Amino acid sequence: MDNKIKTIVDALQEIKTAPIGIKTESEYKDLTNKYNMMFLGSKFNVITSLELSHYLRENIDSSISHEFLMSVLPKIKDDLSLELEAQILLEDIEKTERKTANYLIYLF
Repeated sequence: MDNKIKTIVDALQEIKTAPIGIKTESEYKDLTNKYNMMFLGSKFNVITSLELSHYLRENIDSSISHEFLMSVLPKIKDDLSLELEAQILLEDIEKTERKTANYLIYLF
């Protein structure tokens, strides 16, 4: 496995378990401060690929771009039991061929 892909997989495995059991505002603030990203949804189990790439680039491997992450996520999602929801740019809404600009990543 490519080192960058392994780095992404390892980070996602850690991040998947991080929001489990969050019950207070203080715990949520600690979580968002640790990873410098928002955890969305009623179970705090949704993150964005853009924020994940920022976290990876700033804290783990500065060579991991959002574009690289976008190309890898569809290939590793099943192994990590992730669900992806593609997001497109509003300006592309009328186009027949739309490029995915971001993913919502459902951790569990």
